[in-house]
Amino acid sequence: MHRPIATFAVLAVLAVGVVDSPAQTPGDPEIEARMMEQLALQFALMDRMVVEVRLMGDAQALGLSHEALTELARELVARAMPGILQLDSVESDEVSMLDTGHLLLHVSVVGEGVHVAFHSEIEFGPVGQDKPYSSAVLGHSGERRLAADVQASFEGLIAGFASFFHRARALAPAPGL
Repeated sequence: MHRPIATFAVLAVLAVGVVDSPAQTPGDPEIEARMMEQLALQFALMDRMVVEVRLMGDAQALGLSHEALTELARELVARAMPGILQLDSVESDEVSMLDTGHLLLHVSVVGEGVHVAFHSEIEFGPVGQDKPYSSAVLGHSGERRLAADVQASFEGLIAGFASFFHRARALAPAPGL
């Protein structure tokens, strides 16, 4: 099991003035509720998604497979978000800025042997635009456990994102209102 050093969520809209007082933090339920309200309509329109994984640092050298992690991410999204059509690439002819989301998972790895640090991050937003949703896990592992630990981080990040996405969409007004 991965041992997360830190888990945090960043809501990009906070940088443009949503925070009313310095006592509020990105994990504040009031801020998250306002963020959901702002994203509700945008997320409600999204019925397609491109899922992309990027590996950085020593990730491939230490045995992480881009193909395996991409397949895992797509399976996790399909389970957590049934009804969302997954597209292969942001270059697809089916991609539209209005109804297509871009889910990007970054994995950065550094180290060797039993001293390996990893940073898994998930970002989501409309294709070709800023990603207003972001969450990350910073963990440590060893070379033998790295793949399993990164997979576990993906499971947690995607589950957290799916929960946020569904809660935000539930706030959108019904069509025709």
